[in-house]
Amino acid sequence: MTKYKMAHPIGFFGIVTGLVLFISGCGPFYALFIDPLIPAPLIPAEHDMSDKHVLVWVERTESVTESPRSGDGQLLAPNLRRELTYRIQEELRQNYAVGSLVDYETMVSFRHQHPDLASLTIQQLGAAMPGPPVEQVFYILVNDFQLRQQEVDYGYYQASLGGYCKVVDVATGKRLWPTDQTYRSFHITAPTTIGQDSDLENEQVLQLSQLLAGELAPCFYEHREKKMTNR
Repeated sequence: MTKYKMAHPIGFFGIVTGLVLFISGCGPFYALFIDPLIPAPLIPAEHDMSDKHVLVWVERTESVTESPRSGDGQLLAPNLRRELTYRIQEELRQNYAVGSLVDYETMVSFRHQHPDLASLTIQQLGAAMPGPPVEQVFYILVNDFQLRQQEVDYGYYQASLGGYCKVVDVATGKRLWPTDQTYRSFHITAPTTIGQDSDLENEQVLQLSQLLAGELAPCFYEHREKKMTNR
């Protein structure tokens, strides 16, 4: 009977290891076939609100209240507050980053019933909100909204949004997030779009809201680091 010798295990694993090292050294091959199979590192939540009743409150300064196009006191992007609130709430809820949320309809009623809203602190705002007691307020202030036509291409527009945000504890009034600075600033820009008037503005607001939700919400739940795409 013919006997077959099994390959030495060290030799086998040495070949595999050598092959992996060889592939790793081949940049394009590794980037296309190997890297996508390797999970990106997990990033922990910067602040935990997963068991809290949270108010996501979006405010806008006077500089983004009146339309520079008309000058007649009309709201610039009147749906901005609503879309930002909806998108951020949706992102938080889908990733189990909050225990529960104050619904937008409650916020709208609260605004109508409190003409002195501007005089309230963030802590007072959360404490005065009807319904179950609000424990934390995720406060987002938009102080810059721009919709500009590109100088080089007539009919093409680009919108941008800027401001800052923070989380405040309603019981104590203390800032809970961010812990290393007074607030977290943000500035995002939507892709260039062709269009005109209100339809274009609505589309840009929707894009900006989705982008901002994708930037801010992950601060409150564990997520994987975004990999850079090689093109």
